[in-house]
Amino acid sequence: MLAYFPAPYRDELLYSVLARYCRHVGSPATKQALLALFGNGRVIASFDLPGHLDALAERIPAKCGLSVDRMIDELTLYPYFSIVWLDSVPTFCIVRPSRAP
Repeated sequence: MLAYFPAPYRDELLYSVLARYCRHVGSPATKQALLALFGNGRVIASFDLPGHLDALAERIPAKCGLSVDRMIDELTLYPYFSIVWLDSVPTFCIVRPSRAP
């Protein structure tokens, strides 16, 4: 569990929150930051539809209130993609742990 994680700003992407985390903790290397955040130094942090959110949610302090569902709905571009691509985005891009088969 992380001792610190920055609170997201209104309408901020998760990618930006992760960048602020790295800056605030003074992480010397991206791989070390990814290891701390996701438990895996090989994760690729993307700005639009990031993956491994379940691993990240497990490490974020509970007081932040960032569940996987909240991250998907508020900190990614998923709401915009779901409008444009209608039903296809939820089926092949997003797997929510609470709704996984």
